[in-house]
Amino acid sequence: MNVDHLSKWHESPQNHADLRPIQPMTSTQKSDQTEDFQILNLKRVDLEGILTVYDSLPCIGFAINSAKIMLAVSQFAADYLGYEVIELAQQPIGDIFYGQDEAICQAQLTAIQQPPHQLTQWETRLVRKNGSVMWVRAKASLVPNTETDPIITLICEDITEYKQAQEIRRQSQMLCKASLEESCQHSEEALRQQFLWEQLLGAIAQRIHQSLNLDEILNTTVDEVRQVLACDRVIIFRLHPDGSGVIVVESVDSGWRPISGISINDHHFAQAYIKLYKQGRVQAVEDIYTADLTPCHRDLLAQLQVRANLVVPIVHEEQLWGLLVAQQCSKPRMWKSLEIDLLSSLATQAAIAIQQSELYQQAQTEIAQRQQAEASLQQQFQRERLVSAISGRIRQSLNLEEILNATAAEVRQVLQTDRVVIFQFEPDWSGNVVVESVASSCFSILGRNIYDPCFKQSYIVPYQQGRVKAIEDIYNANIDPCHINLLTQLQVRANLVVPILQSEQTLQNQTFPYPEGDRGEPSSQNRLWGLLIAHHCTEPRTWGQWEMDLLTSLASQVAIAIQQSQLYEQAQYQRQREQALNQLTQAVRRSLDLQTIFSTATCEIEKLLEVDCAQIVQYLPEQKLWVSVAESCKGVCTSACQSLEISDQNNPIADRLKRLEVVRIDDTHLWQDEVYNACIQGLPGSWLLVPLHFGDSMWGALALVMNTESYHWQDSQVELICKVADQLAIALQQAELYKQSCTAMAQAQSQAQQLEQTLIELRKTQAQLVQSEKMSSLGQLVAGVAHEINNPVSFIYGNLMHATDYTQDILGLVQLYQQYYPHPMPEIEGEIAAIDLDFLLEDLPKLLSSMKVGAERICEIVAALRNFSRFAEAEMKPVDLHDGVDSTLMILQNRLKASGGHPEIKVIKEYGNLPLVECYAGQLNQVFMNLLSNAIDAIDEQNQTLTPEQINANPSYIRVCTELCNDNEVAIHIADNGPGISEEVKARLFDPFFTTKPVGTGTGLGLSISYQIVVEKHGGKLHFYSQLGQGTEFVIQIPIQQTLKKP
Repeated sequence: MNVDHLSKWHESPQNHADLRPIQPMTSTQKSDQTEDFQILNLKRVDLEGILTVYDSLPCIGFAINSAKIMLAVSQFAADYLGYEVIELAQQPIGDIFYGQDEAICQAQLTAIQQPPHQLTQWETRLVRKNGSVMWVRAKASLVPNTETDPIITLICEDITEYKQAQEIRRQSQMLCKASLEESCQHSEEALRQQFLWEQLLGAIAQRIHQSLNLDEILNTTVDEVRQVLACDRVIIFRLHPDGSGVIVVESVDSGWRPISGISINDHHFAQAYIKLYKQGRVQAVEDIYTADLTPCHRDLLAQLQVRANLVVPIVHEEQLWGLLVAQQCSKPRMWKSLEIDLLSSLATQAAIAIQQSELYQQAQTEIAQRQQAEASLQQQFQRERLVSAISGRIRQSLNLEEILNATAAEVRQVLQTDRVVIFQFEPDWSGNVVVESVASSCFSILGRNIYDPCFKQSYIVPYQQGRVKAIEDIYNANIDPCHINLLTQLQVRANLVVPILQSEQTLQNQTFPYPEGDRGEPSSQNRLWGLLIAHHCTEPRTWGQWEMDLLTSLASQVAIAIQQSQLYEQAQYQRQREQALNQLTQAVRRSLDLQTIFSTATCEIEKLLEVDCAQIVQYLPEQKLWVSVAESCKGVCTSACQSLEISDQNNPIADRLKRLEVVRIDDTHLWQDEVYNACIQGLPGSWLLVPLHFGDSMWGALALVMNTESYHWQDSQVELICKVADQLAIALQQAELYKQSCTAMAQAQSQAQQLEQTLIELRKTQAQLVQSEKMSSLGQLVAGVAHEINNPVSFIYGNLMHATDYTQDILGLVQLYQQYYPHPMPEIEGEIAAIDLDFLLEDLPKLLSSMKVGAERICEIVAALRNFSRFAEAEMKPVDLHDGVDSTLMILQNRLKASGGHPEIKVIKEYGNLPLVECYAGQLNQVFMNLLSNAIDAIDEQNQTLTPEQINANPSYIRVCTELCNDNEVAIHIADNGPGISEEVKARLFDPFFTTKPVGTGTGLGLSISYQIVVEKHGGKLHFYSQLGQGTEFVIQIPIQQTLKKP
């Protein structure tokens, strides 16, 4: 778009690819490429194979030996040349080459036989049989032959038409050359100039692309452009999104004012030109005073000393990045098209270079960020690894010294610093270096007590609030001079200080002996235990944030370790204190004699609290005196403690004791009481007085004395002595009560013994009456049930024999019928089949036999019930003990056999040859029932905890063994393989109402009554053997003849 004849807008030049005509393929060129390659790619083949291949190939092909004799010719080649194949076979290949080309062809065929035997290609002419000449492109390759000489394959492609067209084109070019020679001579200079410009453009572009630094790219661009265009100034103007911009770089001749860095905000320029520049337009102004420019724009250019300028946009990613401007300051200038194209091309190259630079800078930024992230991750990993290691040590060990030493060593290794210490504060805010890890280049400060007078004023409160202090150089940091002097003495140049804080909540049960007013202004949440400090001694050091985070995390872990150690020590102290208190309590309560209690208490208190003197003072209200009744003192305290009497009149301390208050005196010299003057002279130091009372009644006081100038009684000591006083008061009260009750006890002892014996007998009698009544009722019920069952069973059992005989007779008659009437009537045969007569004849005897067995079983059960029902029999008579055991086992048979989830309990009988034993048969049956039932219960309880495999491996059993011990005594052993009986249960096994069974399943009277029946009623013995996991065995021993018979 032309604005005027001096200011012109130009389209940006575009690059076009060169177009080249494509030659059409001839019919020969379209020959099958597969067969062509089949010949050229032959490896080691024999001659017969080559002949076979050549007969089938539609191409101009020859096979030649080393003497250049044609061994094989394709039929296509023979037809193409006008020969028969037989005419060419065994003829020299040179016969078909054009005379002028034969030498070249012979040389090519000779050369291919020389190493490296590479495929060769050339253009030549062949002569047909009719004498016509054809152009071909010959391709020769060597194929080694395993039997004869190597074979040369020669493939020819007809290019006659191509050569003819080439000749026509050459002639046309000659004509054009002649006609254009004259015109070319005139434009030669212009072409040469254009070539030089293009060459220069390439060189400038190469120099622009040699750097990825944006400043270098821009400076190189303006320098090269100014040198090529020979103008006064070249600038690059960087545009902002709002249309304003800044001159970021310039190349200016020495005679003109530099304008680099000037910001330009031309509102009209933004409205009028930016859109055109975005479209790629180029503005060329020959003279600003004659060009069609706005006045404001012309004034702006004049201020910049511009007379003519050439402006080319720099477009980056379809956005207007800026302008490349060439300025002529001295005079007007007509800008040539070549100059415009050059500047446009350079602007394009600059845009590409800018993009590459920005991508490079972006990549560098991403790499730096990635490296920083990796470093941060590595630092975080080291921090987490170290914190995890220390946390693991804290969980695995309560050895605080070991944990802190390992922490300091690892921190120094990770931070690569000279010294790491852990500093613990004292109550006056001095402190000790309790842990240290130090390099060999620095001296050790382990164990040193450090007091910094300016620390308390300036640093305590910030550290209590959790502040972390990082000092890169103590001489350039804003710290107090006294603190600098201290750090210099410690050889410190830079340090990193992190507070070790403990939560007040975790310390609420701990006592710390801080003097009043010496705690500064502590946080309501944390207590400052100490500091974790890293020292750099050799030179200043900048501490990274990750290092601060690391030390902060480790300080928290150290605080946890310290807290755990303190809690452990407190628990140990509490345990030791409780043990000591228990020992003291036991020692005091060993006696009920007052004087013994007093002596023991004072001695034990002195040892427990390590005081100089322990006294028990009794208050005598009638005499208004406090009198020492017992003391345990060391050294000089002994004489002063003896015969101590203190008046109760005008005594404020006594008044406090009467109000049951604890009196703590850290320094007796501070008291100006006349009553205590004499005591103070003998017992200087610190006193602790705890009242001894029974309810609201004052008895006296427990006094402790520390023979030092001043001593602070800690809350833990007061708490402990108060507990001791409570125990002592209880002991005193018990002693008083014991003294008062001794007489009454002596008078009531006889009556109590009688009552106790009567009660025991009453309980036994009551239990026996209840059990006897229950067993009597049970015996009557069993006897009645046995009688009622016995009548119908006797009827059934008696008739079974007759039923058996009748059945045998009927079955015999049926067999006779079958023998003599084998073919009965159809109706009879149908009935026989319906009732399955054969099965009936076979099963009916079995059925009667089964009924007989069942009836006999019922008779046995009835006999056992009748035998067991003899509980009500009161007379003693000879009986067979085996019958009693068998009857009991018969009754318990339902619990012994397997049913559902209840496995079988096997009964092993090992009966000896026993005579009749004189006894109460019913009562002994009750003993058998109790012992066997308990054995079954124990086995069932054990089986519930075992798997079926374990039960099968060790089956449950009860063994009953009887034997004759001597001529006048028999023994019945009842043993099981149940769980056994513990030692605690053994001691109370025969006690009345004692049971290990759940509520509602046992009365606790079975074994007690059994013991009475065996021992008291029969003069025998009942004892047992048991071990956990090995079962239990009860042994009943009774005499054969009774000497004591009871009605």
